[in-house]
Amino acid sequence: MEDSYNNGDLDLRPNIKTYCAVINALGKSGQPRYAEKAEQILDEMDHISTTFGLPDLAPNTICYNSVITAYARSTSVSKAYKAELLLERMMEESKNGNPRIRPDTITYNSVINAAAQTSLGDNIVKKEAYLIALNAFKTLHSLDYCKPSSVTYSSFLKVLQ
Repeated sequence: MEDSYNNGDLDLRPNIKTYCAVINALGKSGQPRYAEKAEQILDEMDHISTTFGLPDLAPNTICYNSVITAYARSTSVSKAYKAELLLERMMEESKNGNPRIRPDTITYNSVINAAAQTSLGDNIVKKEAYLIALNAFKTLHSLDYCKPSSVTYSSFLKVLQ
């Protein structure tokens, strides 16, 4: 699609929905390093949006949540850490006035889930995952604009197992 658009077929211009669909598909694919590939697409969206002045291609909360979920499903030992980095990136963007990238309940739940799914690695990695989940859990409880859900609590309970 992107190639066709770049070769002059203006009717095939990718939009945020097509990019998010590709990120979602990658997140469910089980391919090697699919979460990293999903994050590369997110970065590419940001680059295209900024470089070419196309704000409609800028990633939003849904795209970020999809990448965090991809990390949660991955076999990466550092999945919780990478999910936390994306959350921090979202918080920074939101703090800088970008309302399209405001973390929501789903974002925090996805970070907690990434920590809950951390079964590989040594005790240090598991402790780090626990601390990441605890921080996300506490932060979500302190926010005025979104609140924990039943998914929040069940995911956090999985972290404690």
